[in-house]
Amino acid sequence: TRKDVSGAQHLHGVSTIGVLAFSGPFYVMLAVLGEPILSILGKDFREGTASLVVLCAAMFVNVATGNVQTVLLMSGRSGVNLAVVLSSLGINLGISALLVPHIGVTGAAIGWAVAIVFENMSYTVVVHRRIGIRTFTPAWVQTSVFIVLCYVVPGTVVTMFAGNNLLLECMVCVFGTCVYVWLLMLRRSFLGLDELIEAARTRGKARSKGRRSRRRCFSDERERIGGGIHVDASCRGSGSCAFDEANDSRSCETGCAFGCPQLWSEDCWPPLHAGFPHH
Repeated sequence: TRKDVSGAQHLHGVSTIGVLAFSGPFYVMLAVLGEPILSILGKDFREGTASLVVLCAAMFVNVATGNVQTVLLMSGRSGVNLAVVLSSLGINLGISALLVPHIGVTGAAIGWAVAIVFENMSYTVVVHRRIGIRTFTPAWVQTSVFIVLCYVVPGTVVTMFAGNNLLLECMVCVFGTCVYVWLLMLRRSFLGLDELIEAARTRGKARSKGRRSRRRCFSDERERIGGGIHVDASCRGSGSCAFDEANDSRSCETGCAFGCPQLWSEDCWPPLHAGFPHH
């Protein structure tokens, strides 16, 4: 409901943990493996390592705050969102103008990264103060700690003592991923991952059921009647479905008109397969 702040808090918290848990490690691994990967492309590409690391850090903050901008917009505060976006644009242009002449592309990356961090943190603060929805929950902190322990610490240690050894760093990332997944499964109830997994299963079952229902209702067998009418003679449970080429509309004998979206029903769904002509 409109006043259900606790429900919105729970939904935002679970969705944020899901985004952070599955997207956060990608940016950390990309930052750790950045220089070895860029070195494969050529020596000149190694100069972009600093820019890559800076942008990965900014994007980690972006995914770590979840869909906080959507929460702000859905609360009816589009004016605040516009102010934050314009401020972020000004910060980006200002920092880039100051740094690009001196450090080149790295300066542009820093300007963009600062703008991303400013924008997401501003949304987070506004949503917390104006709506009462927190982003940094205990589950968020625990997920972040897992990412740091499994990726940031081992990657930093390997880089310091072994240099940019691509094979060794890949092995560390693989081992870290195994430990990370084990930790997530161990704490999945506290982190709310059980709800995400169940939601994904329910969605998959609903899609499968919908496809089976449409296959039962509409088959590729059809008859052609004069006047440009195509009739599906095997529309079980819904009568026969027809397509009127002249009026570009579909209808069923049971009164379910495909030409009128408000009359759609589960028993009479628009046939999108080759059984009907397309315009």
